[in-house]
Amino acid sequence: SAGKAYSVMAKVSEENAIWMKLCRFHWTPQQIDHVMRLHKELQVKKNWQQVFDRLRKAYGLKEEYPENIHLCRNCSCMYWESYGHPCRTDNIILSEERGGEEAALINQENIKPDVTYLIVTPQEFLKYFHL
Repeated sequence: SAGKAYSVMAKVSEENAIWMKLCRFHWTPQQIDHVMRLHKELQVKKNWQQVFDRLRKAYGLKEEYPENIHLCRNCSCMYWESYGHPCRTDNIILSEERGGEEAALINQENIKPDVTYLIVTPQEFLKYFHL
């Protein structure tokens, strides 16, 4: 583990307050209380790293990220949610009167496109680079 390889990391990983904060971030107070009641030794020691391990096994980790990557279904472009994505298919429509040879720009206020994106998790994003 990182704690064995580097003495400063050992102190950080053993820091009970950090483990307690991690537990409170990932799980509800009811879930924490339930695991503590099931495992009496955790109530006596209050070793939050062990509590974290038990909770993770019982409930899994919350996958919540401050920023999401989206994948546009129209043009297959990936973009950060906070930056937005002016999709080219929302702005440009081929003119049928001209036989599709030229593109006519359409006023965006007149178009109300459906939300057509997928949220890409970090695990899914990494799969794009797997060879």
